[in-house]
Amino acid sequence: DDDLANRLFSRYQINDPIAYMNMEDASGYNPLRNIFCAENVPTKWKSLADKQMRDLIVAEVEGREQPREDWEVALQCYTNHIQMSNYDGREGYSRELLASQIRFITELPGVEVYNQELFSSWQVVHILGGLAGDDNRQTRHKLARLVVLNNTEEYSGFSVYNPESRRAADLMLQEFGEEDQQLATKLNSLIADANKHETENVAIQRKRQQKVDAVLSQMK
Repeated sequence: DDDLANRLFSRYQINDPIAYMNMEDASGYNPLRNIFCAENVPTKWKSLADKQMRDLIVAEVEGREQPREDWEVALQCYTNHIQMSNYDGREGYSRELLASQIRFITELPGVEVYNQELFSSWQVVHILGGLAGDDNRQTRHKLARLVVLNNTEEYSGFSVYNPESRRAADLMLQEFGEEDQQLATKLNSLIADANKHETENVAIQRKRQQKVDAVLSQMK
């Protein structure tokens, strides 16, 4: 019944009991990820667990709490688990909760200068797909600006390097390019870089094949 469920949930810890890291896995709110991904857990409990995580993120941002380890930063773990729950057609929970999560992240004080990558380039298209509809357009726009324009560490941040990231770039440019010149300029630059690298790679592969063909012809 609801009373028993409430009592059980009050004992549920959204973080791992101990901190750990190895070659294959690491601690960092994996019980929260398990709730998000579980198909048989009602939205009510996912939303309550989500609220706990948001409260902890705000506490860390405000300096009232500190992560146990560098790899257990609440905001970083939160975005990782959201991506794990919503990719390649998977819908770990309602689209309303996903939209609420993305609004929370994009409106978090100071997130625009956060220097760590929050969303993997290849995952962005899946998140955008979960934010369909006119009522989520502003949320999609905020996400696009956060993902593309955020100044992250070197070699991180949004880039166009595979079909998924290319689709995300095209979608963001098509929807917001005319009204957001800053976003359009950055996206066009990223796409141009990707096209250049692709052309260079094709040329390299062609030269390699020509060398192989030359060697084979001499062996005839």
